[in-house]
Amino acid sequence: MISKFNPPKKIIKPNGVYSWIDNVIFKSLDIGDPSEFKDEDLVRGHELIHGLWNRLEAPSDECIKYHILFKIELLKRELNHDVIDSLDKRTEEIEESLNKEGYKIVFDREYGLTKVEKSNQISKPYPSEHACRLQSPDKFDSFARKNCAVRNNGRCIDFIYGIKNGKSQVQSMRYKKSIWEANSARSHCSSHGGSFESATT
Repeated sequence: MISKFNPPKKIIKPNGVYSWIDNVIFKSLDIGDPSEFKDEDLVRGHELIHGLWNRLEAPSDECIKYHILFKIELLKRELNHDVIDSLDKRTEEIEESLNKEGYKIVFDREYGLTKVEKSNQISKPYPSEHACRLQSPDKFDSFARKNCAVRNNGRCIDFIYGIKNGKSQVQSMRYKKSIWEANSARSHCSSHGGSFESATT
């Protein structure tokens, strides 16, 4: 019986074949969806993931995926998230790689597992403008746009504001490709610590 599958699947053994074991178990974390946790349980769950990571008591990829979900939820609720150990550094590297490829970590409620899926928010094409992402959109509840919020050498830069609890912050900057060369926009974005994506066409 392979218990990793849902529902479990049986192993068919031909007659005469010798077997040492009756079951095959694939170890996987079963913590639940962090977005459904109460604040105190969210904090404890985050600490649990770090403990599992340091004690090598769980698959590293599962620790990383769960840690990404816990981190997103902590920041969304404006709870404290401190950099503790190597898990934080590795998580940041994986998140950056996923974002560049247009993917994100989500929790599959049907199977109770973490998984990677295509992110419409991250991979959304920008046919007429370059984009500079300053903060994750997951931190906010709604968004507003202000065209030509600032100018750089006479060229307009549009702001996308993320809004949460009545407060707004600049979530991303947009550069119209008709007036901004990709390299120039990328340089400006980099100087503000952003993640750059050039216009798709």
